[in-house]
Amino acid sequence: MQGLARFLLLELLLAASPAPAQPGPAAGPGSRLTLVPGIETASDGTPVPYEIGTILVPDNRARPDSRLTGVGALRIRARLATGAPPIFLLVGTPGVMLLDTMGDKGEAARRRPRYWMDYSAGADLVIVEQRGDTLRGDVLAQRYPTMPLDRPTAVADNVAVTMGLAKSAVASNPMHDLAGYTIAECADDVDAVRRPPGYPKTALFAASFGSQWSFAVMKRHPATVARALLSAVEPLDDG
Repeated sequence: MQGLARFLLLELLLAASPAPAQPGPAAGPGSRLTLVPGIETASDGTPVPYEIGTILVPDNRARPDSRLTGVGALRIRARLATGAPPIFLLVGTPGVMLLDTMGDKGEAARRRPRYWMDYSAGADLVIVEQRGDTLRGDVLAQRYPTMPLDRPTAVADNVAVTMGLAKSAVASNPMHDLAGYTIAECADDVDAVRRPPGYPKTALFAASFGSQWSFAVMKRHPATVARALLSAVEPLDDG
C-alpha cells in the first residue's frame, strides 16, 4: 500500500505540469554531484565496481532561493572504452526505486547489477532516480487514505484517494516546494547529473513513465541526446 501511495502521489505531482517546449536551465543554483566507489557481486559471482551517491538540486529552479533536495545517482564505467555516449537508464512507474537494493545480499538484488554489466559493456551506464522518492536523497512523506473494503472501488474513490494524497503531501512536506515536483524538473535533474562528468551527449534507455521522462529530456535539452531506446511509450500529453 505504501508503494501504491508513492506511485499515486508522484504520478499526480509529475504529471501536473507538462514539460515546457523551451530548453531547460543549466544544472541550477547549488547543484552538486557526489559519488563514492563501491563493489557489488552479481548473480554469477562477478564483481561489479560502481560509483553511487547523490546530486543536490533545487526543489524549484524557478526560485533563486530554493532549498536543495537530494536525488540518487549511480554510474558504472564501461568495461571497454568505445567512445559511445553514456546510457542513461530512467526508471518507469513513479514511486519505483532502482538503487534501494545496493548492498543487499539477496539473489534478486544480485541479478540487477548483472543486467547493468550488460548495459555497460561498451558505454558508461548512469542511473538517475526520481526526485522525492530516492533513498539516496529525499523521500516525500505521505499517508495513504483508508480504502473501502465492503464494496468494489469506484472512480470516485480513486479521485478521492488522489486528492487526499495531494493534500497530505502538502501538509506532510512543509519544507519542500512541491511546485517543483514536475516532469520538467525531473528532466533538468538528468541534465544536472550529465554535466559534472562532462558528458556532451547521452543515450536514453527507458520504458513506460521512463519514456515520458525521456521525451521531457529531449524536449528541454535536445542537443544533449544522441539517441534513445524507448518501450511501452507514453507521450508527454499522456496519449
